[in-house]
Amino acid sequence: MKKLFSLNWGKPEQEDVTLELAEPLDQAAAARIDSYAESVLATLRKGVPEANYGGSSVDRLAKDLTANSSRYSPDQRIQIANMYGAFLGRSIIAAYPELSGTWVRWKGDIGIEFPSRGKGPSKILFPINRTFKHIENGPADSIYDLFSAVPDFVNSNPAT
Repeated sequence: MKKLFSLNWGKPEQEDVTLELAEPLDQAAAARIDSYAESVLATLRKGVPEANYGGSSVDRLAKDLTANSSRYSPDQRIQIANMYGAFLGRSIIAAYPELSGTWVRWKGDIGIEFPSRGKGPSKILFPINRTFKHIENGPADSIYDLFSAVPDFVNSNPAT
């Protein structure tokens, strides 16, 4: 039977927690991510020649996801999330070089790791996962909002 009352409620028990470290992406995965991002950029430049790895291009993709995601087949959702997610990640790294983000693999997912800024461990964002969420949930999980929030996220203090 479960205990219903405790004087320790709300106080987390101290556990011996070992942090699982992220691993740098292998060359093949990094090349695939790069080719996806380049493909998206080339497509963007057909309509907007000045498109680049920056906020206005990410905003354009976010609007495209919001407008068209309901029409994507399951296979298209996977393809677009990977392609746009790769572009989003490359844009984050390009737009915020001072944050030193690098592609990594952590617990099976691909993300961008930012080195620790003082207290706490490094931080990881998952642009491909976020793109899947944007496709599923719309602007509530906007890829552009993630892009814009990167500096605040990286410079925030860890929860105490």
